[in-house]
Amino acid sequence: MRERQRKPTHEELLTLHRYFVWAGQMQNQLLKLFRRRKDQRTVPELTKAMRMLASGRWRVSGLTQIRTFLYLSYWYGALHVVIDGWNQLHLSDPAVDQLLQSRNVKLLREYRNAVFHYQRRYYADKFTDLGRKGERVAEWVNELHVAIGDAILDRVKATPP
Repeated sequence: MRERQRKPTHEELLTLHRYFVWAGQMQNQLLKLFRRRKDQRTVPELTKAMRMLASGRWRVSGLTQIRTFLYLSYWYGALHVVIDGWNQLHLSDPAVDQLLQSRNVKLLREYRNAVFHYQRRYYADKFTDLGRKGERVAEWVNELHVAIGDAILDRVKATPP
């Protein structure tokens, strides 16, 4: 019989929330770039950026392109850290659990690894595979970000210090 997991402490949940906030700050910076370009439609802009990245032909030459790649990459990488914490704390939520069944999770882990570990090629497969092989990546990332953030905050509020 499998041993029952203990419930996460308030501190562990707050720590996970901190990682979520950090991911959210990278998302906010990316959204500010989109708003400066007068485009309020996050998902189409993310989809466009992922297609360009997946093609390996995105020439990151201007400051806006550099910042877009930076904030997108750090947001995606930080979001995977949140997934790691979620799994380590054995948390469960119907909406989050469904989103975590996606093959995108593995591709996002590889993307995170490419962000935080040196790659010899500018458009290494670990960067481009998420956009090439992932399913509805921009929508999925946005849905996951909202669902996991809500679920973490609910648990923080429900767990006494």
